[in-house]
Amino acid sequence: MSVTKNKELVAIAVVDDDFSVCELVSRHINTLDKCKVVFKAVSGEQLLEKLKLNAEINIIILDIMMDGMNGYDVAKLVRKEYPDIRILFYTMCKTDLAFELMAKYGGHGVIKKGGGVAQFADAIKTVLEGYYFFHDKKEKIKISEVVFWKNKNQVFKKLTSIDIEFLKLLGTDKTYIRIASDLEINERKADYIRQALFELFNTKSRAALALIAFQSGLFSVNEIEYPL
Repeated sequence: MSVTKNKELVAIAVVDDDFSVCELVSRHINTLDKCKVVFKAVSGEQLLEKLKLNAEINIIILDIMMDGMNGYDVAKLVRKEYPDIRILFYTMCKTDLAFELMAKYGGHGVIKKGGGVAQFADAIKTVLEGYYFFHDKKEKIKISEVVFWKNKNQVFKKLTSIDIEFLKLLGTDKTYIRIASDLEINERKADYIRQALFELFNTKSRAALALIAFQSGLFSVNEIEYPL
């Protein structure tokens, strides 16, 4: 199964604190045409040490719940030191919140554990083409490594302070009802803000708005509290 039309191999690192999982994932990936697992790591610390010796990695498959540094800790450091590397979180999580947390911590996609070889192929192909990956989302959201919106200043001039606070809260696990309560507005007003933001940014999903907030610098990974 081919994931890229390029002749070059896609260099991949696999990180999971269960070595048997590292082995299984690596076997899956190595069956894909033009993909090769260059190294495996059983901790975030080990990954960072191996990256110092081999930074020519294209994609990291990264477990979230690990002893020591968790996947979110690792992703922040990788994005800072190696901004060209794509990060695919590997997790049991399968909710919109997982997608939003992925974006907030600097990841590029979420692969559901147990999804099989086809899911790895789809995820790798998607992020190499420049889009975020989440296994059950049909909307394609473009990855932007610099400024998300070319006319960012013009777009954000249309936002009120409460719009901006609303965008920031979309990247949390709070419901729309809780967001309305935090902003001291009623549910009808919250729904109006949500619909207006959908129209302004030409999207239909909360996850996409959370990505916009992250990519537009409304919050940084250093401001994020880890989920319980």
